[in-house]
Amino acid sequence: NLVVDDGLLDIVLVKVPKSRLQIPELLKIYKKGEHIGHPKFQDLLTYVRGKSVVIESEQPAAVNCDGECEARCESSFSVRPAAVRFIVPQGIRPHCISENSECRNPVSLA
Repeated sequence: NLVVDDGLLDIVLVKVPKSRLQIPELLKIYKKGEHIGHPKFQDLLTYVRGKSVVIESEQPAAVNCDGECEARCESSFSVRPAAVRFIVPQGIRPHCISENSECRNPVSLA
Protein backbone atom coordinates (compact mmCIF):
# COMPACT_ATOMS: atom_id res chain seq x y z
CA ASN A 1 0.00 0.00 0.00
CA LEU A 2 1.14 3.49 -0.82
CA VAL A 3 2.32 5.55 2.12
CA VAL A 4 3.23 9.05 1.00
CA ASP A 5 5.44 9.98 3.96
CA ASP A 6 7.51 6.80 4.41
CA GLY A 7 10.54 8.18 2.50
CA LEU A 8 10.35 5.44 -0.16
CA LEU A 9 9.45 5.35 -3.84
CA ASP A 10 6.98 2.75 -5.06
CA ILE A 11 8.32 1.61 -8.44
CA VAL A 12 6.37 -0.54 -10.89
CA LEU A 13 8.06 -1.77 -14.09
CA VAL A 14 5.60 -3.02 -16.72
CA LYS A 15 6.39 -5.45 -19.56
CA VAL A 16 4.24 -5.61 -22.69
CA PRO A 17 1.97 -8.69 -22.62
CA LYS A 18 2.60 -11.43 -25.21
CA SER A 19 -0.82 -10.79 -26.72
CA ARG A 20 -2.15 -7.28 -27.05
CA LEU A 21 -5.63 -8.81 -26.79
CA GLN A 22 -4.95 -9.11 -23.03
CA ILE A 23 -4.65 -5.35 -22.60
CA PRO A 24 -8.37 -4.50 -22.07
CA GLU A 25 -8.72 -7.14 -19.34
CA LEU A 26 -5.45 -6.07 -17.71
CA LEU A 27 -6.52 -2.41 -17.74
CA LYS A 28 -9.71 -3.29 -15.85
CA ILE A 29 -7.66 -4.98 -13.12
CA TYR A 30 -5.18 -2.08 -13.07
CA LYS A 31 -7.89 0.59 -12.80
CA LYS A 32 -9.35 -1.23 -9.78
CA GLY A 33 -5.90 -1.07 -8.15
CA GLU A 34 -5.72 -4.87 -7.97
CA HIS A 35 -2.68 -5.37 -10.25
CA ILE A 36 -0.01 -5.77 -7.56
CA GLY A 37 0.08 -9.49 -6.72
CA HIS A 38 -2.62 -10.43 -9.26
CA PRO A 39 -1.85 -13.72 -11.11
CA LYS A 40 -2.48 -12.18 -14.56
CA PHE A 41 0.23 -9.60 -13.85
CA GLN A 42 2.74 -12.06 -12.37
CA ASP A 43 5.05 -12.10 -15.41
CA LEU A 44 4.35 -8.51 -16.43
CA LEU A 45 5.11 -6.43 -13.33
CA THR A 46 8.15 -5.90 -11.19
CA TYR A 47 7.31 -3.98 -8.00
CA VAL A 48 10.06 -2.62 -5.78
CA ARG A 49 10.46 0.12 -3.16
CA GLY A 50 13.51 2.20 -2.39
CA LYS A 51 15.00 5.65 -1.83
CA SER A 52 16.33 5.91 -5.39
CA VAL A 53 16.26 4.06 -8.69
CA VAL A 54 18.05 4.31 -12.05
CA ILE A 55 16.35 2.65 -15.00
CA GLU A 56 18.36 2.03 -18.18
CA SER A 57 17.33 0.47 -21.50
CA GLU A 58 19.02 -0.01 -24.86
CA GLN A 59 16.06 1.46 -26.73
CA PRO A 60 13.92 4.37 -25.57
CA ALA A 61 11.21 3.14 -23.20
CA ALA A 62 8.05 4.94 -22.12
CA VAL A 63 8.40 6.54 -18.70
CA ASN A 64 5.21 7.70 -16.98
CA CYS A 65 5.62 9.86 -13.91
CA ASP A 66 2.41 11.30 -12.49
CA GLY A 67 0.71 11.19 -15.88
CA GLU A 68 3.55 12.73 -17.89
CA CYS A 69 4.83 10.22 -20.46
CA GLU A 70 8.01 10.39 -22.56
CA ALA A 71 10.49 7.98 -24.15
CA ARG A 72 13.95 7.72 -22.53
CA CYS A 73 16.96 5.39 -22.43
CA GLU A 74 17.81 6.38 -18.84
CA SER A 75 15.76 7.76 -16.00
CA SER A 76 16.65 8.34 -12.39
CA PHE A 77 14.37 9.11 -9.48
CA SER A 78 15.08 9.77 -5.82
CA VAL A 79 13.30 10.83 -2.66
CA ARG A 80 13.85 14.36 -1.41
CA PRO A 81 12.57 14.36 2.18
CA ALA A 82 10.45 17.36 3.14
CA ALA A 83 10.91 18.87 -0.35
CA VAL A 84 7.24 19.80 -0.71
CA ARG A 85 5.57 22.39 1.47
CA PHE A 86 1.84 22.92 1.68
CA ILE A 87 -0.11 26.07 2.38
CA VAL A 88 -3.15 25.18 4.43
CA PRO A 89 -6.05 27.63 4.80
CA GLN A 90 -6.61 28.91 8.32
CA GLY A 91 -9.19 26.84 10.14
CA ILE A 92 -8.25 23.57 8.43
CA ARG A 93 -7.10 21.04 10.99
CA PRO A 94 -3.85 19.20 10.11
CA HIS A 95 -3.95 15.42 10.10
CA CYS A 96 -1.60 12.55 9.42
CA ILE A 97 -1.18 11.24 5.90
CA SER A 98 -0.18 7.72 6.93
CA GLU A 99 -2.98 5.60 8.35
CA ASN A 100 -0.64 3.21 10.18
CA SER A 101 1.96 5.55 11.64
CA GLU A 102 2.13 8.41 14.06
CA CYS A 103 2.10 11.87 12.55
CA ARG A 104 5.82 12.61 12.17
CA ASN A 105 5.53 15.96 10.39
CA PRO A 106 2.14 17.51 11.04
CA VAL A 107 1.15 20.44 8.85
CA SER A 108 1.57 23.71 10.71
CA LEU A 109 -1.04 26.42 10.37
CA ALA A 110 -0.14 30.01 9.66
